[in-house]
Amino acid sequence: MKKFSKTLSIMLCFLMLFGTVVSASTADSAWTYKNYSGTGHTSDRLKERSGNVYCYPTSGGSVYVTVQKMSNQSAAYSKKVKLKRGTRYTIINSTGANCYVRLKFNSVNVDSTVNSGKWSSDASTNYTVVG
Repeated sequence: MKKFSKTLSIMLCFLMLFGTVVSASTADSAWTYKNYSGTGHTSDRLKERSGNVYCYPTSGGSVYVTVQKMSNQSAAYSKKVKLKRGTRYTIINSTGANCYVRLKFNSVNVDSTVNSGKWSSDASTNYTVVG
């Protein structure tokens, strides 16, 4: 038993020194939006720190995106920005920290295109900055 405890202690120390911790708010979540629905939105996510939102459209066409704060869904906390497929974006917003946010989508063209991609409520890197 003593050997097991020592091994476990060594493993925990190793993880603490070399492990990578990913915040839940910086992990990517998938989203899908159908152009013919007019508007749509992602699921709500906790924004742990003040700062920007990350969005990466991976398929479909261009789409308009706005960051919304869940305590006031009628207000926009970013400019309405046009995002193109294949480009990683950092969206400037004024939501603050410790709140729930989501992305609201609007169609550029109302057609049968299905857009999809990834997003996180706390951007960990600056990409193409919009907003």
